[in-house]
Amino acid sequence: MNTKIFRLLGTLILMATSAQYDAQCEIKSKIASDGNLYYYLGPEQFYWSSAKKLRGGIFTDKEYFYLVLWPQPFPEKPAAQKLKENMQVKLANDSLYQLEYYYSDYDQGDTSLQLMYLIDKKDVKAFTRSEINQVMISLGDSSGVRTYNLKLHKDALQIQMNCFLEEKKKKPKKE
Repeated sequence: MNTKIFRLLGTLILMATSAQYDAQCEIKSKIASDGNLYYYLGPEQFYWSSAKKLRGGIFTDKEYFYLVLWPQPFPEKPAAQKLKENMQVKLANDSLYQLEYYYSDYDQGDTSLQLMYLIDKKDVKAFTRSEINQVMISLGDSSGVRTYNLKLHKDALQIQMNCFLEEKKKKPKKE
């Protein structure tokens, strides 16, 4: 009798975990203002204080991975159009990675700034195995380099990258 209850309980826990994983891996697509088709998962809030906020997520064009960030506050449009600096990410394993600036754009009515950075193909494995502890980014304004010590959803990018990689494994290759 107890064995049946434990099996049932184990099955229910497995189903709940699997459903949560599938919900986290709901991949969406959109055409960005640069004209490219990107696949993404919903952005996560990484940092929040009364002075600044940082949201972000992983985008992919199915060839490369990008870290997309929405910092607040953000510089005025003329200053942001000059943004071309790379950023640094520190993972939980204390490794520091430099991500190459790729693209920036103001969203709907200049209400938010989207920054896109290329994750080097050789670094993808590290991002799938370790959560992010810190993001260092220059927004070209008087604040200099902003350092965000992530407090919320530190594993979100790790989870998102693994979702994309799992989805890629499921799809049969075209010949």
